[in-house]
Amino acid sequence: MLVLINGSHEKDNIDRLYSYVSGGLTEGRHLIIVPETDSHRAERAMLEACGNRGAAYASVTTLTRLSERVLASAGIKIPHADKSARIMLMHKAVRAVQPLLEYHAKAARRTDMLAGLIDVADELKSSGITPEEFLTATSGLSQRLKEMAVIYSAYCGLCQGLAVQSGDLIKLAVPYAAQHSGISGANVYLYGFDGFTAIEYTLLEQIMALSSRTVIAIKGGEDEALFMSQIKTKGRLVRMAEAMGQECRIEAPPENASDKAKVTAYLAKALFDYASKPFAGAGGAVTIYGCKTISDECDLIAASCRRLVLEEGARLRDIAVVSAGADEYQHHMMKAFFRYGVPLYVARKESLISNPPAVSVVSAMKAVRDSFGMDSMLAYIKSGFAGAHKDGQERLENYLNTWHIAGSKWAERWTMSTAGYDLSGNDEALLNEINELRERVFSPLAAFKAQLSKCGTGREFSSALLGFIKDIELERSIEERIAGFKREGREQEGAEYSAVYAAVENVLAQLEEVFGEEELSYDEFVRLTELALSQYEVGSIPMSLDSVELTDF
Repeated sequence: MLVLINGSHEKDNIDRLYSYVSGGLTEGRHLIIVPETDSHRAERAMLEACGNRGAAYASVTTLTRLSERVLASAGIKIPHADKSARIMLMHKAVRAVQPLLEYHAKAARRTDMLAGLIDVADELKSSGITPEEFLTATSGLSQRLKEMAVIYSAYCGLCQGLAVQSGDLIKLAVPYAAQHSGISGANVYLYGFDGFTAIEYTLLEQIMALSSRTVIAIKGGEDEALFMSQIKTKGRLVRMAEAMGQECRIEAPPENASDKAKVTAYLAKALFDYASKPFAGAGGAVTIYGCKTISDECDLIAASCRRLVLEEGARLRDIAVVSAGADEYQHHMMKAFFRYGVPLYVARKESLISNPPAVSVVSAMKAVRDSFGMDSMLAYIKSGFAGAHKDGQERLENYLNTWHIAGSKWAERWTMSTAGYDLSGNDEALLNEINELRERVFSPLAAFKAQLSKCGTGREFSSALLGFIKDIELERSIEERIAGFKREGREQEGAEYSAVYAAVENVLAQLEEVFGEEELSYDEFVRLTELALSQYEVGSIPMSLDSVELTDF
């Protein structure tokens, strides 16, 4: 039996879905399936709806995790390839078919083209289109599409035996779903999805056939243009149930929104619709404040959150701070919340490549490639992980900018005046300190360059870079920086820094595995490493189970 909950308010749909779970909690097993990003919230919602007993009868999972369990129960283990491995595999695929390419001839050198080709490959895989089918379909079409088909074929060949996206796991799991005890006879619930891919529909069809009851919540609405994806999904699910001979029931739960929720729902719909009629219900749900500075705004928000907890009994996890410029407000907000003793979680992900430890690795590689050019050396020093303390770093930067030092001059003792062109103002003690900093910064780079002269394969370059990272004691420096963040109440930044070193090690291990004994130029190795690191996003889970969330629109 299929039950489709299709109300216009998502919260009402979810509440109705959990009423099914809690109402028949002890009557069999319950499996709740949500998107990857919603699993933590779904576990909390399940416990709130069902109480502590919920954990004994119900579980929350995702389509990917369910597929992994199905394969594990069949004794099949598939290694994963993350984003950085996928970009390397695509680079290798493009290189393998290089003689056949015209439009994509420079794709291996361009990050945007490689990323675009991966998006195309993901879409084709999700739709269940094989390389042979794509090659056949493009035979009479443009050169660009023919080349994409050739690249896709090479890429799929390199990905044999790897799960490069969730669709690969789902596709492999479908034939074994009937053997998995977690699905057969269970009550299965899905929500948080606007639609499904072709591969996901094949698994969903198995779930509907094997489960005792399938309940799916999909948000609906009157605007066909706005809810086109949900309307198509609902229609396909109904047709699937009819084809399987299953009863299908569509429900629209009654609206249970509070007065405040009705106001915000009205604002979401009518804020930019100047023909909308004024809100007819009770007011008081929205308050507008004016502040002179960002710091004043942040203090007001932190104080308001504290008041809600102390005076109204609110939970911090139920409070969200939303900003149109979260990056601009983040630092001020963290200081204000730390001052008021209110835990704050910044819900964001940033590219790892902009994180200082990653900057130090990439800029060091570029400095050696550019023969210690001024721009790359300054970037390495400014990363804060080049071996110079903050004050020394500033003195070194000033000296470099004054005398435009680059190239072989790094290997010589510097004698130019610390006062610039005013030779009478030279400070010998300061000059000695600057030369000590020069030696501390340059020596590991010089040793790295000497080691690179013996390298010619992916494995050798990876080993040399790892040796340089250990030589500058990057891991220890990161740990010291994390300890400083913790003392200042900036645990989230510390957690992000801790992820960087692991990502760098992972990228080097993947470079070694993918390219191994394959010959590479050092320039290719630098581009590949930077490209692979740029695929990672650094985020963190909340440091506290109960914290206010700062996010953007």
